[in-house]
Amino acid sequence: MVARDIMTADVVTLREDATAADAATLLLGSLHDGVPVVGAEGQVVGVVSYEELIRLALPGYLDQVDLSFLPASAEFFPVQANAEIGQTPVTSLMCRESHLVVGPDEPVAEVARLMLSRGVRRVVVVEGGRLVGIIGQGDIVRALVAPLVQPNTE
Repeated sequence: MVARDIMTADVVTLREDATAADAATLLLGSLHDGVPVVGAEGQVVGVVSYEELIRLALPGYLDQVDLSFLPASAEFFPVQANAEIGQTPVTSLMCRESHLVVGPDEPVAEVARLMLSRGVRRVVVVEGGRLVGIIGQGDIVRALVAPLVQPNTE
């Protein structure tokens, strides 16, 4: 079994000129917790998820609450607050790491290993430089784990 066998081919994406507000609107209006960001030619330039949006928004929120209980030297949130976070370009907050990309003929076991070793929840599937699918942790579970726990009806 290979990546193309389990990937979702109809991928929801954001364009690279999108903003944090666009990303939040898309994610909150869907069942997705992250989506690929694509360039004009359909090439994947990154992935944006709830995690990046939380990292962006949290410092601004923390400015509004009493944090006097924290040690003065605590650097828990290194991201700077941005008064206009909604207008922040998605390209400035998305994850760009190349380890998020696999080919359509990559064995599913290798995709699972990659996801676990890199601590990622999803990988994008690219062929010829263009996005052709996405694989999430649930897809891996359905492919590898579900058959092992389903009752044998034979």
